[in-house]
Amino acid sequence: MDPDFQRDFIWPEDKQSKLIESVLMRIPLPVFYLAEDDRGRMVVVDGLQRLSTFQRFVNNELRLKLPDREELDQKRFQDLSPKLQNRVEDCNLILYLIDAKVPEQARLDIFDRVNSGVPLSRQQMRNCLYMGQATRFLKTEANSPLFLKATGSSLRTKAMRDREFVNRFCAFQLLPLDTYRGNMDKFLAEALKRMNDLDTLDLQRLSTEFRTCLSNNFNLFQKHAFRRHTASDHRRSLLNASLWDVMTTGLSRYPEHLVETRADVLRPAFYALMRDERFVRSITYGPNDVTRVRHRFGATRRCSRRCSVLTRLDLRQFKCFELQQLPLASLTLLSGANASGKSSVLQALVLLHQTMREHEWSRRLMLNSEAIRLGTVTDLVDKIHGRHTFEIGLVDGERIYNWVFVGERSELSMAVDSVLVDGALTKDPARCGICCRPRQTRRPYHWQNACGIRPTSPPSGQGLGRSMHSGIPRMQPSSDPAGNMRSACSAGGGTGMFSKTLRSRKRHRPGYARSRRVCACSSPAVGWRYSRYPRQTR
Repeated sequence: MDPDFQRDFIWPEDKQSKLIESVLMRIPLPVFYLAEDDRGRMVVVDGLQRLSTFQRFVNNELRLKLPDREELDQKRFQDLSPKLQNRVEDCNLILYLIDAKVPEQARLDIFDRVNSGVPLSRQQMRNCLYMGQATRFLKTEANSPLFLKATGSSLRTKAMRDREFVNRFCAFQLLPLDTYRGNMDKFLAEALKRMNDLDTLDLQRLSTEFRTCLSNNFNLFQKHAFRRHTASDHRRSLLNASLWDVMTTGLSRYPEHLVETRADVLRPAFYALMRDERFVRSITYGPNDVTRVRHRFGATRRCSRRCSVLTRLDLRQFKCFELQQLPLASLTLLSGANASGKSSVLQALVLLHQTMREHEWSRRLMLNSEAIRLGTVTDLVDKIHGRHTFEIGLVDGERIYNWVFVGERSELSMAVDSVLVDGALTKDPARCGICCRPRQTRRPYHWQNACGIRPTSPPSGQGLGRSMHSGIPRMQPSSDPAGNMRSACSAGGGTGMFSKTLRSRKRHRPGYARSRRVCACSSPAVGWRYSRYPRQTR
């Protein structure tokens, strides 16, 4: 029994003294309710205050305050006669046990109904029912100076409102959004169960993400963090729990320096959300509704993508790497001895890029194109163990994408065996290609080897140009989309050279026939995108 797991000990000493007096007078006590958790431990549902009073009195920590009973006033347990001490020690207690198989909502309802002391909040009930490393995590983070600064110390600690906010972050950070079914109490309870099963390293990572999001939000909005406001507001409004959910999880995976440099873009995007009536309704009226929860998370995710960059590259069984997880920053410098894998890291990125450039929804990874030529599957897979697959993963701050490629050793390309998003297989992996995300993060890179910078053709006007350093075709933005489209489809400048190379390569690729090109352009938030869809032979 530890009161810290449920709530602070809140009974005054005169009420505690009355309880001890009732025991000494042999007055029957109300029943006690206990609940069994999944691990077989007994948790006090109702009666913790009374049990804590007995514990304090027997340990001589409580001095009775009974001015009407001179023989008992100001007495401790050790000051009582042996007869009265036996009455306290031999007091009969009636206990009722709530089975661990009772549904979650029913357990909270029972907790609420049978509790005869000071009414408890739902978070205090959860703190009692799921005591362990999860509840200790909530307490530690809620008492951190950074949390108090970001929230303005405006959350009630007595009712554990501060721990409930930490609980909400952990729930939406650890559990998929699709698992939310409109019952917030059940969703928060599932998060505590999940946290109790995490190892120490995962909890430390969760703590780092939580403190990062607090810093990012406070640096962006100062005293207005997690509160409804516009650029012209000067008075601080109330803390909004729904806004807390989306802003903490949305900025938890971005480094502080990146958010700081993109602050001039993120603030106007946030203020635009505050002017969106549908978004404001989703955080104000019925905020726990499934549709409104998903809407506000989707809108905030689109807003946070304005600072989206690749943060990690994962390679598994690719060339010399058995497993490599490489953190990426705004500038990443690779150094090392010859044949240590520096070029292999860049080659993995170029393979994905040149395949998406050729055919955005391709189901095969192109090993040989004008950006890079790596030969056959034999040159990429582990020769010692005789494997035929490798995996490339990217983390962009929001989600984790992994592509698993498989192929015969003599083939010049590899098939997409499966696509994983956040560790889960896509609904139909066989129909998914390289591009499993709606918008690819734009990260320029420079390619340099022992012979110097890779030679490329010069950029060409408003149409399809080439980077002088990377050799990657790109669509130049233009105020005239129609003119840009005509320029991209023309045969002038660098476009003509690329078109000729593209048609020449198709003659040697199995499964494709010589055919006209089909071009498509779109205008996302940043720059232009294009794709080509070759016609397959029957």
